[in-house]
Amino acid sequence: MLAWVKENPAVRSPLVAAEVDIHRTDEQGNLAWSPIAASLLEISPNRQDVLDGFAKHFRPMCWSGSIANVLRPYQGLLTQLVKGVDAGIAMWAKEQLAQMNQRISQERWREQTTDERFE
Repeated sequence: MLAWVKENPAVRSPLVAAEVDIHRTDEQGNLAWSPIAASLLEISPNRQDVLDGFAKHFRPMCWSGSIANVLRPYQGLLTQLVKGVDAGIAMWAKEQLAQMNQRISQERWREQTTDERFE
C-alpha cells in the first residue's frame, strides 16, 4: 500500500490516513500509533492533510455504549504526539486533544443527566 501512496503522496496520503488503522495495541494493552500512520506522516509532502485524515478516526459515525468511553483511548495517542519533537504536529495534537476532552466532558454530562431523569 505504501508503494502506491508514494506514487502520488500529496493526493494518496490523506486518503489512506482516513481509512487505515492508525493505532495498534502495545504489550501493555495501550494504544500506540501504527507503523503505517508513522509512514504516512513521513511520506506526505503535507503533514496537515494526513493529520486531518487521522482526525476522522476521532469522530466515529457509529459506536456501542458511551461515546466518551470510545474516545478515551484516543486521548493517549494524541498525548504521545503532544510530547513529540515536531512542533507542528504537537500543536495539531493539542487542538485535537482539547476538542476531544470537551466532547468527552459534554457526553459525560449528557449521560449523567439522562441517567438522573430515569431514576
